[in-house]
Amino acid sequence: MRVFLFALVLFCQLAMAAPPSPSTPPGPQARALSAFIAKKKFLPEALYPGAMNEPERLRFEATINALAMQLQPLADRPNPKEKLMAAFKAAYPAWENEDTEERERAVGYFEELMGILGVKSSNGVLNRLLYGFDPGQSPAARNAQALAAMTAEERGFAAKLEALRVENAEAFLVAALGPPTTVAGGMQLWMKPNDPGFMLSLTRQPKGAIVWMVKDRFLYTKAL
Repeated sequence: MRVFLFALVLFCQLAMAAPPSPSTPPGPQARALSAFIAKKKFLPEALYPGAMNEPERLRFEATINALAMQLQPLADRPNPKEKLMAAFKAAYPAWENEDTEERERAVGYFEELMGILGVKSSNGVLNRLLYGFDPGQSPAARNAQALAAMTAEERGFAAKLEALRVENAEAFLVAALGPPTTVAGGMQLWMKPNDPGFMLSLTRQPKGAIVWMVKDRFLYTKAL
């Protein structure tokens, strides 16, 4: 019995003294994420002029790196798409008030992260974040989606837009919204000071069209 107890104690001591087993080495996606985080970002490129100054560049870079570090648990794991798109949706508002060039470059980095994690398509998520709509959708599908997002009052206004023609569109819009905020290049634009997300434009050349957008909610178009 004493021999057994001695052997048991010795085994426990050896087990405690044994060096820890080596951790699993990082997989290819984890290594690619680390390389992505390490590289400088928002430098001048062919279609991007670069950040305005170094403090701005470092701020933009830190924001993208924070997103990349958040994605590390998804590396080398199956089916990361749903969590990746959720992370993009949560991260993009940090870019909404930046210039167009920075927003587009940030979404370019989002695409790089998709490639690293093996996700081939965002199914329109990145376009909706960047432009407020998916350019790949047909007008009918986009309008159906817009109507579903509208309030009852907005759907009533959309029904009135559908009845318009080139010859009466301007008069109706002026009566409903007041004088246009901006007139330029054959386009009239209406915005609401108390609703900065509202924008409606009327063009009559070469073919008439109305484009009505409420930021982060819908885009509705009407050919005249």
